[in-house]
Order: sequence, then structure tokens, then C-alpha cells
Amino acid sequence: VLKMIDELTEPSDPKHPAFHVVSPSIPGFGFSQPPSKPGFGIKDTAEVFDKLMRRLGYYHYLAQGGDFGGMVVRALAVWHPESCRGIHTNFLVMHPILLLLHPIMMGKIFLGFIGAPGGYTPVEMTGMRPTIDFFIKEEGVGYSIIQRQAPQTLGFAMTDSPAGLLAWIREKYEAWTDKYDWSKDEILTWTMLYWIPGPTSSFRYYKENFNTEKGTKELHKLIKSWSNVPLGVSTFPKESIQWPNEVGGMVQPLKFSRRHESGGHFAAWEKPDLLARDIQDFAAIVALEEPAFQSSA
Repeated sequence: VLKMIDELTEPSDPKHPAFHVVSPSIPGFGFSQPPSKPGFGIKDTAEVFDKLMRRLGYYHYLAQGGDFGGMVVRALAVWHPESCRGIHTNFLVMHPILLLLHPIMMGKIFLGFIGAPGGYTPVEMTGMRPTIDFFIKEEGVGYSIIQRQAPQTLGFAMTDSPAGLLAWIREKYEAWTDKYDWSKDEILTWTMLYWIPGPTSSFRYYKENFNTEKGTKELHKLIKSWSNVPLGVSTFPKESIQWPNEVGGMVQPLKFSRRHESGGHFAAWEKPDLLARDIQDFAAIVALEEPAFQSSA
């Protein structure tokens, strides 16, 4: 969020909304203390973040996130709708099986695949290919499988080898970005955020969410449940999960959707101006409809 803070707190255009930005790290990542007990997953993270916002005096707020952060903001919408009044994400995670409940969308997908009128656009269909590869073919998810099955073993190996940790992380910087020109300082800084606290706790987060009975039960609820909290979605072409614009409306009332021509998984770093503008535009829509924000204005 570092590259977006100035624009979000002091917009270059005074017509755009300004925010108080609270940017916590998931426990076990970055500067956040790791959980002291097993079983800490996405739902628990959302509970901690909601309590944090309340303690800071924010009883109604908007949340934004990508990757695991995208799942956490969904968890805020599902389990804390009384305080989280809108979420924006650039990584919308939902279960593909939900499409079977919407025959019109399934029809559009079929028509889009064969290039027939009435189907989703070629751009939207192109975006679905990496989603299918990610969910069904499990291409590019080897890192996740290892981290969820043997986080402690991998943690010892990566702690013992800084070069190994750098290679483990650096590969994703390249694969998940849209030709972003990483500087050496950026690469080393991002890697050190894992190296200094130790990478094991961040690996273990995968196990707690994907490889335990509690975690998988909560995850299934998260990706299938309906929430009345307004949703905004930004889509970048090099992201691993992309849905047609309207699909987000299957899990929340979709108020904002924008598809960009460039950018990847690390949108807040690659395309901070675009993502910040999307957040501002989404917030402006929610503010017009949300009584909690109108009363506090």
C-alpha cells in the first residue's frame, strides 16, 4: 500500500474521496507477530482486523485487499457486515461451482468460448484461462501445495538458505507481474520482510487455511456464502484469478467493476495510480448509498 498512501490520504484531485488508511499485516507476515496457537486462519485474521478497527475508533469502514488480503476482506464481509460496509478487491476468490447455479452466466461462458454472439467478451474469456489453470489444472500452485503440507520443513530450509528464500520468492515476482521492472532494492526489501522475522509463520498460514479441517470448513463457507456488503472488483490481466465482470455479483451486490489493460498480481505496487483511483471510485459509490458514512460526513 506504500505507493498508494499519498493518493488515498491526500488525493491529487480534491473531488476524489480521501481516507484514513489503516494497513495491518496478516499475523505472521511482515511486521506482525505470528500467532501463538495453531488454527489461526483467514476468519481469525478478519476478527483481529475488525477488533483493531474498533479499538482505533472506526466502527464502520471499507476494506481492500488482494491475494490473502482479498480473502480476508471477503471474510470481513461475511462475518463482520455490521462494521465492514464495503470491500474492494483485485483478487476475487469464489467457488467455480457457483456458476452452475446461474445458467445464464454458464451460457455466456459457453458462447464466449465458441466466439458466438451473446457470450462474454474476448477479453473476459482470455482472463478466465488463468483462472481455469489455477483452480482446475493447478498450474503454478506447487509453492502453495508445499507450503500447506510441510510448512515447518520448508521453513527450516529457507531459514538456512537466504539464497534459497530469494529464489523461492523472486520467481513469483517475475511470473505474477506484467513486465514490471523490479529494482534490486525492491527485490531485497520485499525478501527481507520474510527473512528478518523468518518465513515459517507465513508458510504455516497456508496449512491453517488449506490443510486443516477447521481451515477448509471456513474457506468453503467463505467462497460460497452470500453477503449483503457492497463489492468492488478491479481486474488486471496478469492476475492468476480473473472472472467476467458480473460474476462477483453471485456472492455480493456488485457496485463497481473495472478491467485494466495492464498490471498483475501486485497491483498496489505495479499500478498504484490505477488501483487507488478504483478504490476512490468504489468508495464514492458506497458513500452515496451507505447511511453510516453519510451520517459521519
